Amino acid sequence: MKRIIILCFLIITSFLFFFMFNKDTESKTASEATKSTSETDVKTEKTENKIQGVWLTYSEIGGLVKGKTEDEYKENIETVMKNLKANKINTVFYQCRAFCDSLYDSDIFPASKYITASSSAPDFDPFEIFSEKAEDYEISVHCWINPYRISYDNTFGNLPKGSPARELYKNDKSTLIICDSGIFLNPAHSESRRLVLSGIREIISKYKVSGIHFDDYFYPEEEKLNDDKMYKEYKEQGGMLSLADWRRENVNVLVSLVYSLVKEYDESLLFSISPSADIEKCKNTFYGDVEKWCNEEGFVDFVVPQIYYGFVNEEMPFEEVLREWCVLSENSDTKLVLGMASYKCGREDEFAGNGKNEWKENVNILSRQYEQALKSQACQGFSLFSYSYCFGENVNEISKKEIKKLLYMVE
Repeated sequence: MKRIIILCFLIITSFLFFFMFNKDTESKTASEATKSTSETDVKTEKTENKIQGVWLTYSEIGGLVKGKTEDEYKENIETVMKNLKANKINTVFYQCRAFCDSLYDSDIFPASKYITASSSAPDFDPFEIFSEKAEDYEISVHCWINPYRISYDNTFGNLPKGSPARELYKNDKSTLIICDSGIFLNPAHSESRRLVLSGIREIISKYKVSGIHFDDYFYPEEEKLNDDKMYKEYKEQGGMLSLADWRRENVNVLVSLVYSLVKEYDESLLFSISPSADIEKCKNTFYGDVEKWCNEEGFVDFVVPQIYYGFVNEEMPFEEVLREWCVLSENSDTKLVLGMASYKCGREDEFAGNGKNEWKENVNILSRQYEQALKSQACQGFSLFSYSYCFGENVNEISKKEIKKLLYMVE
């Protein structure tokens, strides 16, 4: 009887020990799994939700397209995509239109001279191939447009045949601004806005893209613009805005219309602008009202200010400029993506005063800048200007090290 009791005690003790051990192990495993999942989520949020971008300029696109067969162009694009993927770039701002022309197959704008050979457009659609290949590599493509610029030349002689600017000017001379720095669509004119909107509608209905992107050119940087007549008519009709505010409002109208067009077509499409980093210059010289765009709904999803300054730039030190943009964006639904000057790496910064050699003497400026930007909850990534200075023919030894240090941060 005593043996039976001892045997029962041992069985019960073993069972309890086994149950407690298993429960402990299961609890520990569940805890570890939760921790692992949580860490994975955080890493995913840090990497996948942020833009790690690069601008691809019209001249860089031209080098890939001009004089090439379709197969040769496809090989070039394959190389571009491999470079981007290998370096964790998830977004490309492709310059579809730089001068009231097109780097895609357009029914509205003539083919850009940067992609034509012997005055004829390629017999393939460069952007269609690019966007399809980007999808294969899971890289987002935003169509980069210069909305107003037509030409750096202030005569019509060099405009391509079929340019809509010719027809606009023929019908109404006030549709264009012609000044020392070139020819521009007049932001005050409804026909100019209609042309810009038609071009965007063509792109988003024809191609699979992630968004539309404007750069920093709005009104030309001129003291004297030939818009006096239109402003006078505005005042005679009861308008109360000053000339500067009227010009800003003209740009605001287009920005708002583009945002609405993009969202009506597809709510998931994004609209962004890359303004000059100098907020006052943007507002009072180019008449881009970045404060309004960042703080009111219905204008942009994110801004990419071109903070192309070093830490010791005399006029515009990086940290001071970044702080202004963070203040502007932190309490807003408009996100901040840091525009970065990869093109300055290893080169003299001519207008930086005592900081002119900063980019030649350091190999960690970009990584330090992004580290500073990430301290703001508004920062949702970066974009590098431009592709050839990161992965192409303009790369130097310092830029290689700079890019490597920056991209190490997004692993």
